[in-house]
Amino acid sequence: MSLQSKVIPDDGVIPTAGKMKQGAELKTALAAGKMRLFKSTLPNIDGVTKATLEAQEADYDGYVAGGIAVAAVQDPFVDDNGSVLVLTPLVQFNFVSEDPTVSTNTIRGAWYEDAAGVVRGVILFDEVQDMETDDNSIPVVIAWRIGDLPE
Repeated sequence: MSLQSKVIPDDGVIPTAGKMKQGAELKTALAAGKMRLFKSTLPNIDGVTKATLEAQEADYDGYVAGGIAVAAVQDPFVDDNGSVLVLTPLVQFNFVSEDPTVSTNTIRGAWYEDAAGVVRGVILFDEVQDMETDDNSIPVVIAWRIGDLPE
C-alpha cells in the first residue's frame, strides 16, 4: 500500500475557515465605531480622505454631529456565494425640523469609522437623498465582503 497526497493548486481562493477568521478580526476592529453621512457636494469617493469626508459631513437639522455610535457590528456569516459578510446594524438618520428650519442637505453617501477614527468603509447611495422635511430619513447598513463574487 502506498500513501498518496493530493496537492490543491493555489488559485488565490481563501478557504471559508480563513475568511471567517478574517471576518471575526474585522468585527473586532469595527467595534464601537460611528456611521456618518456626507453631502452630495462631494464629487467622488476615489482616494477620498477623512478630512475631505469631514469637510462634507452632513449638518441638516437633527443630524448628530460626528455621527451615530455603533456599539457592535453583526457576527460574520457565509452568504450564498461563499463570501463572508460583516454587516453593521441598521442605522437610521432622521431629519428633525427646528422652528425655523435652519439647515437642509442632500446626502450622497455614508462612511464608517472605527473607535480610533480610522475610515473603514465609504459608500455612495444610488441616488442623492433629501433631508429637508420631517418625513425624510435614511436607513443605512454597510457591508464588508471577504471573498470575491463569482463571475
